[in-house]
Order: sequence, then structure tokens, then C-alpha cells
Amino acid sequence: MEIREDLWPVLYVRISGAVTDVGWRDMFAAYARFYAKKQRYLCITDASGLRSVPDAQARGLIASLAKVHEPDSRLWIWHSHVVFDSAIVRGAL
Repeated sequence: MEIREDLWPVLYVRISGAVTDVGWRDMFAAYARFYAKKQRYLCITDASGLRSVPDAQARGLIASLAKVHEPDSRLWIWHSHVVFDSAIVRGAL
């Protein structure tokens, strides 16, 4: 996983391969740093390299972490785009 903030106020997140629970936790933990800037931003998540659908446990973790961040994400993320190559992954998520 790669997180680039050098294009700020555009945040670029690249997800590839298989992501572990630690990877998902690290990604969501990084968002706290961006919320602390107190600036609205555009988030582009390139998940075109994600080759498998996260299992039910991982999807539950992603949902719970997203819920914790929801108040800040509503306040600070101006817009978010997610790019998927796989129709299977796109449909599952």
C-alpha cells in the first residue's frame, strides 16, 4: 500500500496485491494525520492492483474502521474516488 500526500490537497492511495489486517489498520490510522490538517481534500484510491476480494472478516474490519472515521471523513474529505480493475472486486465491495 502506498499513500502519497505530496499532491495535497489531493491524497493518492494505491492498494495492490493482498492487504493484511495490519495494512488496513495502518491505512485508516494514516487518515488521522490528514484530518489533523483541518483542510478539505480529494481522496483518490487506486485499487486496480487489488487482485482478490477481502474476506468477510477483512470487510468487517474495513467497515468498522470506516465507521470510526466517518465524522471526520464527512467533514474533511471533499470527494473520494475509488478505481477498481476487477468487476468481481468492484461488485463485492
